[in-house]
Amino acid sequence: MRHLDDELLAGLALDEAEEVGARDRAHLLVCRACAARLAELQALVATGRAGEPGPSRPPAPTVLAAIQAELAADVPAGPGPSPVAVLDHHRSVRSRPSVGRRLVAAAAVLVVAAGGALWYRAATAEVVVASTTLTSLPDKSGSGTARLVERDGGLQLTVDVTRPAAGDAFEELWLINTDGQRMISLGVVPPDGHGTYPVPVTEPGLGGYTVVDISLEPFDGDAAHSRDSLLRGSLA
Repeated sequence: MRHLDDELLAGLALDEAEEVGARDRAHLLVCRACAARLAELQALVATGRAGEPGPSRPPAPTVLAAIQAELAADVPAGPGPSPVAVLDHHRSVRSRPSVGRRLVAAAAVLVVAAGGALWYRAATAEVVVASTTLTSLPDKSGSGTARLVERDGGLQLTVDVTRPAAGDAFEELWLINTDGQRMISLGVVPPDGHGTYPVPVTEPGLGGYTVVDISLEPFDGDAAHSRDSLLRGSLA
């Protein structure tokens, strides 16, 4: 999975990103790494504007060297503002538009991720965020695809599968967590194998619910997974 570059994330943190595509905004919905980096940058911006001291965790020597190199290239010699103080200065330095963004990108590694994420919802047409090929499990048959899409500010999972008729049972679509224990039912798969389902998970990286599973379920009134999976794939 590709990741968003530091300059774009810095622009988002500074509320100066003017041309952010729907795909990039949707990427933040499922990429835990990019969402965490954006949260770090926002925390850095908030700290600078509040005039509060920055994070106390000491950075690695290589990190300090990188930040010092950025400062040496963009800030006059002698005592000068900290990377945090330079953030708002960026807004007034129009002749050097990349300075603030580069400083944000360099200083962001000093911030300890708070575990939060900033969500951007694209008010555009369908955008494919992740997808997977669904393959049959041992002793089963069939194939298909699953696509996680962002549409009208929400996530939906679209499946398209071919497989033998279910007979006196039905097929159910699940999102299974990578811990192998938790799972969410999205609904019944129609006989034609085509369906679109709203995804109730809103955490970065889908909170780990990235395994798409189609199970064969008997009409027994039990809402739990039958442990009889037909097709499976991992969203990426």
